[in-house]
Amino acid sequence: MILVNRSMQGEVAVMGQIRMATKLPVMGTQGSLAHHLAMMAVSALILEVSLSPKPGLVDRWSNNAHHDMDWQLLVHSAESLYPTFYQIALRSLNAPIGQSLREDIAEIGREGERIMLQITNGINTHKGAIWILGLMIAVLASYRCELSFSQLLEMIGKLASYPDRRYCRDHSTNGAVVGRKYGIRGALEEARAGFPSLSRVIAMPTRYNKVEQQALYWIERLLQLIAVVEDTCIASRSDLKTLQEVQDYALNILVLGLDRPEGVSAYVEFCHYCRDHYLSPGGSADLLAAIIFLEKLGVIDGTVAF
Repeated sequence: MILVNRSMQGEVAVMGQIRMATKLPVMGTQGSLAHHLAMMAVSALILEVSLSPKPGLVDRWSNNAHHDMDWQLLVHSAESLYPTFYQIALRSLNAPIGQSLREDIAEIGREGERIMLQITNGINTHKGAIWILGLMIAVLASYRCELSFSQLLEMIGKLASYPDRRYCRDHSTNGAVVGRKYGIRGALEEARAGFPSLSRVIAMPTRYNKVEQQALYWIERLLQLIAVVEDTCIASRSDLKTLQEVQDYALNILVLGLDRPEGVSAYVEFCHYCRDHYLSPGGSADLLAAIIFLEKLGVIDGTVAF
């Protein structure tokens, strides 16, 4: 099995298409920073979906556990989110973390969801990603990227903890139902806690060089996320016992190593298992896109510069 990801040349080509498609003006330092954050977010989403093969998730080669979406649809969906991320960044530039910012970016995010659903004919492709990346972009823009990874997560927790008084939360969603049933955190609760799963995964050692072994590096990060995240996307399609089995499966592959034959065999088996049992770690995929976004920006290793 060969593990692949989109080349940097491919990423740049896609980013160029987004630039031509958008009608938003990019003017001055503020517009440039907002544009950069939005472009990096879209690029991260495209890199995540293009990473192949993945367990249960849509990739370049297969729809896997999804019958209503494919790689091309997810790329189009990601590209459609550029204006949303741009407007969130522009609204957040130098803005204090508070109630007003929380509610304003939520409104922008909901408009982004509406556009996404138009593009996908009603299929929820990136709702979770809008939430996670939107919060990250808002805090990064507020601080003009002058904060550490731990400070970023702390401020995200603070921003997400403000109530959205303009919106009545839907308690019938899969995430909300599963959260009540099994007592696990959904996307809102995870954000309010400052994304502890991200902190835990970033602290884990990696076997692979993220430059020379990029595909292995990102798949390893995905497996680390699957191993620790209480993924409501999996639990909603199965039960808590199955979620725990999936976590154990991922952990075992990490122990074996993706650069060893037994590890590759276990990974192929895991991909087949998720596909055959209609299991898709969508929450982990959203968080992987977030890690890609932060890594590419240089936030995690402290090399960010604008």
